[in-house]
Amino acid sequence: MKSPLLYALLFAAANAGAQQQPPAPPKDRHGPPQEAIDACKGKKDGDAASAKTPRGDTVQGTCRLVLMPSGPKEREGR
Repeated sequence: MKSPLLYALLFAAANAGAQQQPPAPPKDRHGPPQEAIDACKGKKDGDAASAKTPRGDTVQGTCRLVLMPSGPKEREGR
């Protein structure tokens, strides 16, 4: 009598493990930062734009779908 119950519990445990959610994507995503995307919303390729970094620096650049920094000399606040 204990065998069917044991098999049922083992089956349920194995089935529960198979239905777990996939792991969340890593937080260190690849691609442009959100600030670079937001800086060029509503602008055309070639338009000048600027964005604040999470550290508070301002980056100047040109829109190419997203903000492309002009270079380290264009940063303010460093």
